[in-house]
Amino acid sequence: MLAQIAGPAFEENRFFFRKGELTYAISAFLRSECQAPKHLDAEKVLNAIEIHQGLLVQRAHDVCSFSHLTIQEYLTAFYFKEYEKIANLVTDYLFERRWREVFLLVAGMTRTELVLRRMVIRTQQSVYECLKIKRLLCWAESIVIKTGTASEVASRRALVLFLCIDLVRVLAIGTEDIEVYLKGIRALVRDLTAALEPKFILVLSRDQATAANAARELELAFDSLDFTLKHIQALGALLIDLTPLRSTLDKLRQGKESAGSRRNIITTLQKLITSVLLELKLESGLHRFTQSEAAFLETYLTATSLIVDAKKAALTLTLSEWEGIAQRILRDEVP
Repeated sequence: MLAQIAGPAFEENRFFFRKGELTYAISAFLRSECQAPKHLDAEKVLNAIEIHQGLLVQRAHDVCSFSHLTIQEYLTAFYFKEYEKIANLVTDYLFERRWREVFLLVAGMTRTELVLRRMVIRTQQSVYECLKIKRLLCWAESIVIKTGTASEVASRRALVLFLCIDLVRVLAIGTEDIEVYLKGIRALVRDLTAALEPKFILVLSRDQATAANAARELELAFDSLDFTLKHIQALGALLIDLTPLRSTLDKLRQGKESAGSRRNIITTLQKLITSVLLELKLESGLHRFTQSEAAFLETYLTATSLIVDAKKAALTLTLSEWEGIAQRILRDEVP
């Protein structure tokens, strides 16, 4: 009964209700679902819910809400858990952050494989809305080693994207609006990679600290790049040998004191990174994001991370079912 109130209200981003609205909804539900007599007092039922169950509380005169947002989220999940409503839930709300807890709850309430499959297919469909992100995912798929489970291969795709974003962040130095987005994207893809494959945590664990001055900022950039290249090479996730790139980076680092101004050093470093991206067979232009493209990638990765988190909430998902879903993660299509 309360799910019929909570779900539609959550869709409308409503959290407060007039008592008259609640009593009308309760009365209608009791007559249609429970075949209750017409004389049953819906207001008394509402008072009982308030006093004895504590699910609803009065916030002001004639105004009620659920006692906690979590209760409304749970009831909303219950409302959407029916098979015929799951498609609408995924289509309409997968990319809205406020629906995160609802998706996690639905995944634990119903047939998880069905929910996750619809979610991952929706993310695949979405990349056709941004051609650059579609091409970026195709590139990641093309350079990773394909042996192992579908989940392991998916984690390598995530690792490659982490490497790409780590490099692109240096290219974006001086472009503050893009730098802010890339910082969030880097954190998202880092957490996604670790969730898919915990053994990658070492290469992901180095956060870029805030520099106290310009020289230290440049030193941190060298440290971060060298650390990332070294450990991704050691993990054996790519079809490409990164050792020559690390050697070139080391030579540049040794000569940075004689390279002149910080601006010249950064320019040289950015040229090196562009060469690294070409060596990684990233086609020209894919490493340069507009603000809208960066925002799209952030939204896409947030939804993808939600799929992995929902898997953890699953009670009925088998290993083979998860493998079928994992082969679609961070891909625009499955052959």
